[in-house]
Order: sequence, then C-alpha cells, then structure tokens
Amino acid sequence: MTASVHRQYFHACRYGSVPFRLVTVATFVAAVAAVRVLNDWCWGAGRPPATGTEHLIQWASWAWAASLPTVVVSVLALCISTDAPDDAPPLDPSVVVAFRIVSRGRNVEALAGTVDAVRRVMDETPLFRYRIEVVTDEAVALAPAGDLHLMVVPDDYATPHRSRWKARALCYAVERSRNDAKDYIVHLDEESWPSTSAVVGIAEFIARNNNRFLPPIGQGMILYYRHFTGRRLLPKLLTLADMLRTGDDIGRFRFQYRMGKAPMGIHGSFIVIRNDVEQRIGLDVGADGSLTEDAWFAMAAQSAGVEFGWVNGYLVEQAPEHVVDFVKQRRRWWNGLFRVALFAPSKAWARTTLFGFLVLWGAAMVGSVYTVVNLLLGLSTHPVASWTGTVCFAWYLTMYLAGLRLNLAAWRQDTDDEVSRWHRVALYSALVVLMPLFGLLEAAAVMYGMARPERGFTVITKSNVELGPELALDLAPAGA
Repeated sequence: MTASVHRQYFHACRYGSVPFRLVTVATFVAAVAAVRVLNDWCWGAGRPPATGTEHLIQWASWAWAASLPTVVVSVLALCISTDAPDDAPPLDPSVVVAFRIVSRGRNVEALAGTVDAVRRVMDETPLFRYRIEVVTDEAVALAPAGDLHLMVVPDDYATPHRSRWKARALCYAVERSRNDAKDYIVHLDEESWPSTSAVVGIAEFIARNNNRFLPPIGQGMILYYRHFTGRRLLPKLLTLADMLRTGDDIGRFRFQYRMGKAPMGIHGSFIVIRNDVEQRIGLDVGADGSLTEDAWFAMAAQSAGVEFGWVNGYLVEQAPEHVVDFVKQRRRWWNGLFRVALFAPSKAWARTTLFGFLVLWGAAMVGSVYTVVNLLLGLSTHPVASWTGTVCFAWYLTMYLAGLRLNLAAWRQDTDDEVSRWHRVALYSALVVLMPLFGLLEAAAVMYGMARPERGFTVITKSNVELGPELALDLAPAGA
C-alpha cells in the first residue's frame, strides 16, 4: 500500500487510538462541568412547581435516565482497540468484491458519481478484483463498461413474501447477480462514496474471515461531511445533526459488532457480506420488514447463527437537505424498527434488546422535550435526576463533537484542503448551540411516527455534492 493509503487507513481507525480516547474523555468531563456551571448560573436550585401541570413536567426529568444504557455501551466501546492491518493474513487473490448500489433510478447524477467514486478508489487501491452492480427500479443512462452490471427491476416482479421498495430490488439482485457463491458484496446507497481506507478495511475483513464456513457480516463507519463544502446553510446545519450518527457508529454500533451481534440493527450501506451467506439468509423480508429491511435482515442472520464484525475504514454519504426529510427519515426508522422488533424471525434476547432500545428511544424523547421546556420554566429537579440528565446530555454532546472531529479530519484529508480555523470554530460552535434543537427534531420524528406511522418508503432528496475541483473532475457523471 502507498503512504497515502496507510495515512487514510490509520486516520479512519483513530477512534481506537489512545489520544482519541483521552480527548473524548476530556471533552466529556469538560461538558459535564460546563452543564453544571451553566445550570447553576442561570437557574440555581430552580423554583418549586406551582401547578399540577408543572408537577407533571417536573416528573418528566426522570426520562433522562432512559439514555443511560446507551451512554454505558458507548463508554465501553472506548475500551475496544482497533485491529492492525498487519495482523491480517494475505487476501486470497481469487476473491471478487461486488459493490452493489441500489436506487430508484431517479437521481442519475448521484448514481454516476458513486460509480465513478468506486472506480477512482479501486484504481488508487487495487487490493482485490471488483465489479460494480447498479440495481434500479427505473432504467438509467449510465455508460456501458466491462466492470458495470446494470439491473432494472421489472414492474411486474414480485417476491414470494411480497417484499417492497429497496428489499424488493435487493431480492431481484440476488436472483440476477453474476456473483459466484464465494464472492463478496459491499452494499452501498446511491450517494455512498468509499474511501481508500474502506478498501483496505474491506480487504482486511475478508482476509480475516474468509476461511470460515459462515463468515460474519461486516459493517464500518459512515461519515457525512459532504455538505460542509457547499454554501447552502440548511444542509450544512442538518449535516451537524448527523454527526451523532458517526458518534453512534464508533459507540454502540461498534460495540455490538465487536461482540459479534447486531441486536440494534445495522445500517443499509457499507455492509460487507459473502454472497453465499446473503443467499442463505435471503432478503425477502415481506411487507413488515420492508421499511427497515437492513434491521430485519440482521435479525434473520442472527437467528441463522451468523455473526457480525466491525470493518475498519469509512465511506462518505450525505445528510438530509431539508428539515422535513430529516424528520421523515427518522420516522421511517422508528416505525420500521418497531415492526422488526415485533415480527422479525429472531431469538427472544435480540427481540427484547431491540424493543427495549426503542422504548428507551421514545422515553429519551420526553427527556429532550423536558430539557428545552425547563430552559424556560426553571423548575427545580431532584438531584439524582439532575445529575443523570447532566451526564447523559454531556455524553451525547461529546458524541456529536467526536463525530464532527472525525468528519472534519476526513474532509481535510480526502480533499487535500486545509479547513480554515474560523470554519472549524463556526461548525463546533454551531453544533454546541444547536444540539438542543437537534434533540427536538429527533423527538418530533418519534412523535410523528406515533401519531402518523410511515406507510410508504420515504426517499429523501440528495443532490450530487462535489468535494472540490480535483474530485469533481474525477467524479464526473459516466459518459460525460
């Protein structure tokens, strides 16, 4: 590997380094202190509730405790070290990796950008043979190429269990793919751009596990910095809201994968799986599983005895560009995961874990609303509830900041641009100030899901964001 690839790989693994852990702990301690000082300065001990409504609001402060399990798991994830690539055995040269991109086919520009992103990164880091599969509901005008296999799902195609939307397209791809049983698939969304560190991580993951009868399903970290390069304010602010997703990846998701399990589900992209394992489990999840087919698939895989693993490296996606899209995206997750917890083929412990997580997610919503409401009311809070809220709020702020730190470092490295000091300060400051608003948006999504459950499959709008002049040239749409 080149020095550049080594640099990207080890940047991607910095979440397992001692310096990163120390900075994260220091940030958490500082956040706890700042929250306590701010609370004492603004409200002191607070005033007692004067009405029945205020008494009810005061009781809502105990909902903060719902976030404690997530905090504990994320803290434990800090104790997990990162595997060194030199420890992995050599990769079998016969291995072929298929990058499978699933889309409705309405955003051809984004699709073409992802196809060219895969080609660029594989040209820079040719660690294994590859092909690109594009699966769409509508025909797309991508230039024919030897490494590209286009699959258009026929209008009359139906699965035995009547799977819908993305799950339906994935089932069609399983049937029509040119992959052999021992080939690997890397699932991508239409705007997923792999990094060279992801290619190294994929090669390492396959080399470690390929000799197993049922190799584990792998997943790695997803970053969202692409809107930081643009001039539009709203997408940039909503990208800050998605910094928690990166923090979640290196927290509870990384923890569960390193335990070999995925009771809280998996993401729908950056999934690394051997073809025979995917065929064995199947993706015909039915109507109940089609909202969050990835989580249903994870439950079915666990039930079949398949384990999970963490893939080092990262790929880059995009955050929602509109507030309505942000809320609808979270609503789909909420409603879909509840269906998974209720109906997916799964062992009792996994179903209970997922259901418990969803209950805590809903309860944490109450805590988020209380936090904002009490900023105005200034009610007194029981010391235990107050300190619980401080710890949880400070840790979530720490995860937001850790996610932003990883995204900024990747942005600077991927584009060879030096992110100016004022830009970094502005992003960090905006994140700290807007975090309560982000919590309210997450809460609004849950309330929306309860009041009006998702009945379709909302696909949010994502434009093809360029990362700079050099990458824009490399990632021009196919056939241009």
